[in-house]
Amino acid sequence: MAKRHTGSTRAAVLLAATYLLYTPLQFLDIAIDLKTFRSTAFGVPLLLFALDQLKRRRYRVMGLLLVLSLTAKEDYAAIIAPLGIWIALFDRHATDDAITKKKSRWRGIVVAVLAVVYLFAVIKLIIPAFRQGDVHYARYFGELGSTPGDITRNLFTQPALVFGKLFSQRTLMYLLAMLVPIECVALRSGSRLLVAAPLFGVLCLLELSSNPADAGQMLIPIHHFHAPLVPIVFWAAAAGLAMPIRWPEKLRRSMSSQAAGFACGCALLVGLFSGLSPLSVIFWDADSSMSWRDMYVPSSRAEHAEAVVQQIPTTARVFSTDFIHPRFTHHARSYDYSGYPRPSDRELTDPVPGVEYYVVIDTQHRYSEITSPEQVPEYKQHPDEWELLPDESDGHFIVLRRRTDRK
Repeated sequence: MAKRHTGSTRAAVLLAATYLLYTPLQFLDIAIDLKTFRSTAFGVPLLLFALDQLKRRRYRVMGLLLVLSLTAKEDYAAIIAPLGIWIALFDRHATDDAITKKKSRWRGIVVAVLAVVYLFAVIKLIIPAFRQGDVHYARYFGELGSTPGDITRNLFTQPALVFGKLFSQRTLMYLLAMLVPIECVALRSGSRLLVAAPLFGVLCLLELSSNPADAGQMLIPIHHFHAPLVPIVFWAAAAGLAMPIRWPEKLRRSMSSQAAGFACGCALLVGLFSGLSPLSVIFWDADSSMSWRDMYVPSSRAEHAEAVVQQIPTTARVFSTDFIHPRFTHHARSYDYSGYPRPSDRELTDPVPGVEYYVVIDTQHRYSEITSPEQVPEYKQHPDEWELLPDESDGHFIVLRRRTDRK
């Protein structure tokens, strides 16, 4: 994309390097714990390729890639809808042919409408049907409510609250965290960057902590929520590198290369102090919890985790805590065991007949609140219903099995 906008191979290579160095791209997990792989990451290259096909006017391939990006996460619909509006308003200006303009306008309208319909169907129908409740991230909106209906209603009835969140220091810091690592070059293509505005605004309303004392905490792109923003930022950056057409071609290419070089240097510098790659300080810092030793060298806890997984049949339904939780996603059911209330919690006290149940608790991860069997509420309150399996993990894990002779 950068090559087509600038005509400079050097600028294109430097922007590609900037993309790989871009710090928010390294944080597409839940915060910085790296405890599970998020499928939303697959949508980033898919959407980027779709934007590339838009410039090439290969609309069928673009449509296919947009649909594929929706399979990564429904959040991409919040980007695709305004992208359709952009296509209707701006893409048709690339030609003087009236028929082509009209086709482009209707193409954009169709993309926008289908994206909105898809998002509505997923949030109001599909997810509730499978989860037997509202989308789980609705509870991250704090004072605005905990259901899609409450949030939508409060957006219109409490404008002071909404504008207070949108026009705040935390919003400015979030914007800078997304743009500074590429030297804010994306701002030179404002219309493209505005495609990300609706989703960015929604993210600025989030309260990621359930603790009221943490209300208004700083927003930084270290969660997976910002993944759909990344392709738009670089789409805008590629266009932003282009210099005025009235300049001599040699000067335009030179200036584009210099701008891309500055962006690449900025990404490298920001990543040095806040990234996760081997080019960052914390990767090599032996005292950091994010060093290569702590993050990538298996510990004794990881070795014991394997033994725990082997104890539990894949036909069982498993309630498990944070860091061991991803190991049970291929079992009959894998439920989160935490302080967050979930519909699945009812099975802890009202199990499905004929189903095996296990509770697995990681006692030594950074968020662990339970370190002994006596602290497990189910085992403490109903010891006759739960069997404590022998400890084969040297105290790293607690494994409970519901007694099959009980309800």
